[in-house]
Amino acid sequence: ALDRIIEGKIIHAKAEYMQPGGSVKDRAAYQIIKDAYERGDLKKGQPVVEMTSGNMGAGMAIVCKQLGNPFIAVMSEGNSVERRKVLKALGAEVILTKQLDGTPGMVTGKDFAYAGEVAIEYAKENNAYFADQLNNPSGFAAHYNTTGPEIWDDFPEIEAFVSIIGSGGTFIGTSQFLKEKNPAIKCVVVEPENAAILKTGVIKSPQHIIQGTGYGFIPPQWEKSSADDIITVSDDEVREMTLRLSQEQGLYVGYSAGANVVATVKYLEKNPAIKNIVTILCDTGYKYSDL
Repeated sequence: ALDRIIEGKIIHAKAEYMQPGGSVKDRAAYQIIKDAYERGDLKKGQPVVEMTSGNMGAGMAIVCKQLGNPFIAVMSEGNSVERRKVLKALGAEVILTKQLDGTPGMVTGKDFAYAGEVAIEYAKENNAYFADQLNNPSGFAAHYNTTGPEIWDDFPEIEAFVSIIGSGGTFIGTSQFLKEKNPAIKCVVVEPENAAILKTGVIKSPQHIIQGTGYGFIPPQWEKSSADDIITVSDDEVREMTLRLSQEQGLYVGYSAGANVVATVKYLEKNPAIKNIVTILCDTGYKYSDL
Protein backbone atom coordinates (compact mmCIF):
# COMPACT_ATOMS: atom_id res chain seq x y z
CA ALA A 1 0.00 0.00 0.00
CA LEU A 2 1.48 3.34 -1.12
CA ASP A 3 0.20 5.91 1.37
CA ARG A 4 2.43 8.92 0.69
CA ILE A 5 1.94 9.42 -3.03
CA ILE A 6 -1.40 11.23 -3.20
CA GLU A 7 -2.97 12.93 -0.22
CA GLY A 8 -5.99 11.19 1.21
CA LYS A 9 -5.64 8.11 -0.99
CA ILE A 10 -3.93 4.73 -0.76
CA ILE A 11 -2.63 3.10 -3.93
CA HIS A 12 -2.32 -0.67 -3.77
CA ALA A 13 0.56 -2.02 -5.84
CA LYS A 14 1.43 -5.62 -6.66
CA ALA A 15 5.16 -6.13 -6.03
CA GLU A 16 6.04 -8.11 -9.15
CA TYR A 17 9.63 -6.88 -9.02
CA MET A 18 10.15 -9.44 -6.25
CA GLN A 19 9.81 -12.38 -8.65
CA PRO A 20 12.98 -14.53 -9.03
CA GLY A 21 13.86 -12.90 -12.36
CA GLY A 22 13.09 -9.44 -11.02
CA SER A 23 9.92 -8.73 -12.99
CA VAL A 24 6.31 -9.51 -13.80
CA LYS A 25 7.51 -11.36 -16.92
CA ASP A 26 8.47 -14.43 -14.87
CA ARG A 27 4.82 -15.46 -14.89
CA ALA A 28 4.53 -15.40 -18.66
CA ALA A 29 7.88 -17.13 -19.11
CA TYR A 30 6.81 -20.07 -16.97
CA GLN A 31 3.39 -20.39 -18.64
CA ILE A 32 4.86 -20.22 -22.16
CA ILE A 33 7.43 -22.94 -21.49
CA LYS A 34 4.99 -25.11 -19.51
CA ASP A 35 2.39 -24.97 -22.29
CA ALA A 36 5.00 -25.62 -25.00
CA TYR A 37 6.02 -28.83 -23.22
CA GLU A 38 2.39 -29.92 -22.79
CA ARG A 39 1.69 -29.39 -26.51
CA GLY A 40 4.85 -31.23 -27.51
CA ASP A 41 6.27 -28.13 -29.20
CA LEU A 42 9.32 -28.16 -26.91
CA LYS A 43 11.46 -31.04 -25.70
CA LYS A 44 14.11 -31.34 -23.02
CA GLY A 45 17.47 -30.17 -24.31
CA GLN A 46 15.99 -28.16 -27.19
CA PRO A 47 17.12 -24.52 -27.32
CA VAL A 48 14.62 -21.76 -26.59
CA VAL A 49 15.03 -18.31 -28.14
CA GLU A 50 13.15 -15.08 -27.52
CA MET A 51 13.45 -11.38 -28.25
CA THR A 52 13.42 -9.42 -25.03
CA SER A 53 14.05 -6.07 -23.41
CA GLY A 54 15.61 -8.09 -20.59
CA ASN A 55 12.71 -8.98 -18.33
CA MET A 56 11.15 -11.82 -20.32
CA GLY A 57 14.66 -13.05 -20.97
CA ALA A 58 15.44 -13.23 -17.26
CA GLY A 59 12.27 -15.19 -16.61
CA MET A 60 12.97 -17.52 -19.53
CA ALA A 61 16.56 -18.05 -18.41
CA ILE A 62 15.40 -19.21 -14.97
CA VAL A 63 12.65 -21.51 -16.25
CA CYS A 64 14.73 -23.01 -19.04
CA LYS A 65 17.69 -23.67 -16.77
CA GLN A 66 15.48 -25.62 -14.38
CA LEU A 67 14.01 -27.74 -17.19
CA GLY A 68 17.20 -28.39 -19.12
CA ASN A 69 16.75 -26.15 -22.13
CA PRO A 70 19.48 -23.76 -23.32
CA PHE A 71 18.10 -20.23 -23.56
CA ILE A 72 19.17 -17.57 -26.05
CA ALA A 73 18.05 -13.98 -25.44
CA VAL A 74 18.00 -11.68 -28.45
CA MET A 75 18.06 -8.10 -27.20
CA SER A 76 18.63 -4.64 -28.62
CA GLU A 77 21.98 -3.15 -27.69
CA GLY A 78 20.00 -0.09 -26.53
CA ASN A 79 18.76 -1.91 -23.44
CA SER A 80 20.76 -1.31 -20.29
CA VAL A 81 24.05 -3.09 -19.68
CA GLU A 82 22.63 -4.22 -16.34
CA ARG A 83 20.07 -6.33 -18.20
CA ARG A 84 22.79 -8.11 -20.14
CA LYS A 85 24.59 -8.88 -16.89
CA VAL A 86 21.43 -10.31 -15.31
CA LEU A 87 20.74 -12.52 -18.32
CA LYS A 88 24.26 -13.91 -18.42
CA ALA A 89 24.31 -14.46 -14.66
CA LEU A 90 21.11 -16.51 -14.98
CA GLY A 91 22.68 -18.71 -17.63
CA ALA A 92 21.38 -17.19 -20.85
CA GLU A 93 23.34 -16.68 -24.05
CA VAL A 94 22.82 -13.08 -25.18
CA ILE A 95 22.72 -11.95 -28.81
CA LEU A 96 22.74 -8.16 -29.16
CA THR A 97 21.09 -6.49 -32.14
CA LYS A 98 21.68 -3.02 -33.51
CA GLN A 99 19.29 -0.14 -32.92
CA LEU A 100 17.41 1.09 -35.97
CA ASP A 101 16.02 4.37 -34.67
CA GLY A 102 16.50 4.30 -30.90
CA THR A 103 19.31 5.45 -28.64
CA PRO A 104 20.92 3.84 -25.57
CA GLY A 105 18.29 3.51 -22.83
CA MET A 106 15.49 4.23 -25.31
CA VAL A 107 14.56 1.15 -27.33
CA THR A 108 11.89 1.70 -29.99
CA GLY A 109 9.33 -0.58 -31.57
CA LYS A 110 11.51 -0.91 -34.65
CA ASP A 111 14.49 -1.90 -32.49
CA PHE A 112 12.38 -4.52 -30.72
CA ALA A 113 10.89 -5.83 -33.99
CA TYR A 114 14.37 -6.23 -35.46
CA ALA A 115 15.40 -8.30 -32.43
CA GLY A 116 12.35 -10.43 -33.16
CA GLU A 117 13.45 -10.99 -36.75
CA VAL A 118 16.87 -12.12 -35.57
CA ALA A 119 15.28 -14.46 -33.01
CA ILE A 120 13.05 -16.05 -35.66
CA GLU A 121 16.02 -16.66 -37.95
CA TYR A 122 17.99 -18.17 -35.07
CA ALA A 123 15.11 -20.53 -34.30
CA LYS A 124 14.91 -21.70 -37.90
CA GLU A 125 18.63 -22.28 -38.22
CA ASN A 126 19.09 -24.03 -34.85
CA ASN A 127 15.87 -26.04 -34.41
CA ALA A 128 15.06 -23.80 -31.44
CA TYR A 129 11.66 -23.05 -29.96
CA PHE A 130 10.72 -19.40 -30.55
CA ALA A 131 8.70 -18.25 -27.53
CA ASP A 132 7.07 -15.34 -29.43
CA GLN A 133 5.74 -13.40 -26.44
CA LEU A 134 3.82 -10.92 -28.58
CA ASN A 135 1.61 -13.56 -30.20
CA ASN A 136 1.77 -16.46 -27.75
CA PRO A 137 -1.57 -16.75 -25.90
CA SER A 138 0.20 -18.40 -22.96
CA GLY A 139 1.63 -15.00 -22.00
CA PHE A 140 -1.85 -13.63 -21.48
CA ALA A 141 -3.09 -16.85 -19.87
CA ALA A 142 -0.39 -16.50 -17.21
CA HIS A 143 -1.99 -13.31 -15.91
CA TYR A 144 -5.55 -14.57 -16.32
CA ASN A 145 -4.56 -17.67 -14.32
CA THR A 146 -2.43 -16.02 -11.63
CA THR A 147 -2.16 -12.22 -11.48
CA GLY A 148 -5.88 -11.55 -11.77
CA PRO A 149 -6.92 -14.20 -9.23
CA GLU A 150 -4.25 -13.09 -6.76
CA ILE A 151 -5.45 -9.48 -6.89
CA TRP A 152 -9.07 -10.56 -6.56
CA ASP A 153 -8.39 -12.95 -3.68
CA ASP A 154 -6.39 -10.36 -1.75
CA PHE A 155 -8.48 -7.30 -2.59
CA PRO A 156 -12.02 -8.06 -3.82
CA GLU A 157 -12.95 -4.43 -3.05
CA ILE A 158 -10.93 -3.37 -6.13
CA GLU A 159 -12.61 -0.67 -8.22
CA ALA A 160 -9.87 0.02 -10.78
CA PHE A 161 -6.76 -1.65 -12.23
CA VAL A 162 -3.93 0.28 -13.92
CA SER A 163 -1.14 -1.21 -16.06
CA ILE A 164 1.31 -0.13 -18.73
CA ILE A 165 1.44 -2.14 -21.95
CA GLY A 166 4.37 -3.82 -23.68
CA SER A 167 3.31 -7.15 -25.11
CA GLY A 168 -0.03 -6.53 -23.42
CA GLY A 169 -0.04 -9.75 -21.40
CA THR A 170 -0.29 -8.23 -17.94
CA PHE A 171 -3.08 -5.81 -18.80
CA ILE A 172 -5.15 -8.06 -21.06
CA GLY A 173 -4.96 -11.22 -18.95
CA THR A 174 -5.49 -9.49 -15.62
CA SER A 175 -8.27 -7.17 -16.78
CA GLN A 176 -10.13 -10.01 -18.47
CA PHE A 177 -10.18 -11.98 -15.23
CA LEU A 178 -11.14 -9.00 -13.08
CA LYS A 179 -13.99 -7.95 -15.36
CA GLU A 180 -15.37 -11.47 -15.33
CA LYS A 181 -15.49 -11.23 -11.54
CA ASN A 182 -16.92 -7.71 -11.50
CA PRO A 183 -17.76 -5.90 -14.78
CA ALA A 184 -17.81 -2.58 -12.90
CA ILE A 185 -14.02 -2.67 -12.33
CA LYS A 186 -12.36 0.00 -14.46
CA CYS A 187 -9.27 -1.19 -16.35
CA VAL A 188 -6.85 1.54 -17.34
CA VAL A 189 -3.96 1.38 -19.83
CA VAL A 190 -0.75 3.40 -19.45
CA GLU A 191 1.29 4.66 -22.43
CA PRO A 192 4.27 7.01 -22.93
CA GLU A 193 2.80 10.32 -24.04
CA ASN A 194 4.82 10.55 -27.27
CA ALA A 195 4.23 6.93 -28.28
CA ALA A 196 0.56 6.64 -27.30
CA ILE A 197 -0.53 4.60 -30.32
CA LEU A 198 -3.54 3.12 -28.52
CA LYS A 199 -4.85 6.47 -27.29
CA THR A 200 -4.05 8.76 -30.20
CA GLY A 201 -3.14 6.56 -33.16
CA VAL A 202 -0.04 8.72 -33.55
CA ILE A 203 3.61 8.27 -32.59
CA LYS A 204 5.22 11.66 -32.03
CA SER A 205 8.49 10.02 -30.99
CA PRO A 206 9.29 6.30 -30.54
CA GLN A 207 11.95 7.09 -27.93
CA HIS A 208 11.23 7.11 -24.19
CA ILE A 209 12.83 5.80 -21.00
CA ILE A 210 10.32 3.08 -20.11
CA GLN A 211 12.22 0.01 -21.33
CA GLY A 212 10.13 -3.03 -22.21
CA THR A 213 6.88 -1.12 -22.78
CA GLY A 214 5.24 1.43 -25.05
CA TYR A 215 6.81 0.22 -28.28
CA GLY A 216 4.52 2.33 -30.44
CA PHE A 217 2.69 -0.57 -32.07
CA ILE A 218 -0.64 -2.16 -31.29
CA PRO A 219 -0.10 -5.48 -29.49
CA PRO A 220 -1.35 -8.34 -31.71
CA GLN A 221 -3.89 -9.55 -29.14
CA TRP A 222 -5.13 -6.10 -28.13
CA GLU A 223 -8.87 -5.50 -27.88
CA LYS A 224 -9.90 -1.86 -27.65
CA SER A 225 -12.97 -2.71 -25.61
CA SER A 226 -10.82 -4.05 -22.76
CA ALA A 227 -9.67 -0.53 -21.76
CA ASP A 228 -11.98 1.86 -19.94
CA ASP A 229 -9.41 4.64 -20.11
CA ILE A 230 -5.89 5.30 -21.39
CA ILE A 231 -3.54 7.54 -19.41
CA THR A 232 -0.32 8.94 -20.87
CA VAL A 233 2.85 9.82 -18.94
CA SER A 234 5.96 11.83 -19.75
CA ASP A 235 9.58 10.83 -19.16
CA ASP A 236 9.99 13.62 -16.59
CA GLU A 237 6.93 12.48 -14.65
CA VAL A 238 8.15 8.91 -14.71
CA ARG A 239 11.67 9.78 -13.52
CA GLU A 240 10.32 11.88 -10.66
CA MET A 241 7.86 9.24 -9.49
CA THR A 242 10.37 6.40 -9.73
CA LEU A 243 12.74 8.34 -7.47
CA ARG A 244 9.88 9.08 -5.07
CA LEU A 245 9.04 5.39 -4.84
CA SER A 246 12.64 4.65 -3.87
CA GLN A 247 13.17 7.54 -1.48
CA GLU A 248 9.74 7.86 0.12
CA GLN A 249 8.48 4.28 0.01
CA GLY A 250 11.69 2.24 0.04
CA LEU A 251 10.72 0.58 -3.25
CA TYR A 252 13.68 0.34 -5.63
CA VAL A 253 11.73 -0.26 -8.82
CA GLY A 254 12.12 0.55 -12.50
CA TYR A 255 10.61 3.17 -14.76
CA SER A 256 7.63 1.04 -15.78
CA ALA A 257 6.58 0.91 -12.13
CA GLY A 258 7.00 4.67 -11.90
CA ALA A 259 4.86 5.09 -15.01
CA ASN A 260 2.13 2.94 -13.52
CA VAL A 261 2.02 4.96 -10.32
CA VAL A 262 2.03 8.31 -12.17
CA ALA A 263 -0.91 7.12 -14.25
CA THR A 264 -2.70 5.82 -11.16
CA VAL A 265 -2.40 9.26 -9.54
CA LYS A 266 -3.72 10.94 -12.69
CA TYR A 267 -6.65 8.54 -12.84
CA LEU A 268 -7.52 9.16 -9.19
CA GLU A 269 -7.40 12.91 -9.75
CA LYS A 270 -9.87 12.50 -12.64
CA ASN A 271 -12.04 10.07 -10.69
CA PRO A 272 -11.98 11.15 -7.02
CA ALA A 273 -14.80 8.75 -6.08
CA ILE A 274 -12.48 5.77 -6.67
CA LYS A 275 -11.02 4.50 -3.40
CA ASN A 276 -9.70 1.01 -4.11
CA ILE A 277 -7.19 0.97 -6.97
CA VAL A 278 -4.44 -1.49 -7.88
CA THR A 279 -1.39 -1.18 -10.11
CA ILE A 280 1.77 -3.18 -10.84
CA LEU A 281 5.37 -2.58 -9.76
CA CYS A 282 6.74 -4.28 -12.86
CA ASP A 283 10.46 -4.67 -12.30
CA THR A 284 13.44 -3.85 -10.11
CA GLY A 285 15.55 -0.73 -10.35
CA TYR A 286 18.68 -2.89 -10.42
CA LYS A 287 18.08 -3.45 -14.14
CA TYR A 288 18.55 0.22 -15.05
CA SER A 289 21.76 2.17 -15.68
CA ASP A 290 20.51 5.55 -14.45
CA LEU A 291 18.60 4.70 -11.26
